[in-house]
Amino acid sequence: MDRFQSFSEFWPYYLDEHKNTLCRILHFIGTSIYFGILVACFVATPIAVGIAILCCVILGVLSWRFESEKPAFGAILAMIVFMVVANPWVLSGVYVAYLFAWVGHFFVEKNRPATFTYPYWSLVADFRLWSLMCTGKFWKNTSKKYSQSP
Repeated sequence: MDRFQSFSEFWPYYLDEHKNTLCRILHFIGTSIYFGILVACFVATPIAVGIAILCCVILGVLSWRFESEKPAFGAILAMIVFMVVANPWVLSGVYVAYLFAWVGHFFVEKNRPATFTYPYWSLVADFRLWSLMCTGKFWKNTSKKYSQSP
C-alpha cells in the first residue's frame, strides 16, 4: 500500500481501524488519563511543561508534512523527550494511553495499531477522536460525517 499523502486521506483509514465501540472507548479512556496526568504535571511544573508543550507544537507543525513520506518516529520521540525532561511523570501518561489503545487493537479489533505506520498522524487522530467524543459530535454524526458507525 502506498503511503497516505495527507491527514484527510488518513482519517477514514484511521476510523476503519477503530470500528469497534469498545476499542474507541479504550482509546478515549487512555487519552483522558494522559490529559489528566499532563494537566497535573502542568500544575506541578507550569513553566517547564508549558515550554515543552510549545516545543512539541512547533515540532509537530514542522513534522506534519514528513508523515506522508515516512513514519515520523523521530518527531514523536523528540516530543516525548521534551515532555519527560519537563516532568518525568508525563511518561506514565504516555504508557497508560498506549496501553489502553493497544489493548483495544490487539484484543478487541485484532489489528495492528496505525501508530506503527503513521505515528504522528495517528497521535493527531487519537486527539481528534477524543475531542469529537468529548463534545458528543462523534456519536451524533458518525454515519454521515465520519463514515463509520461506532
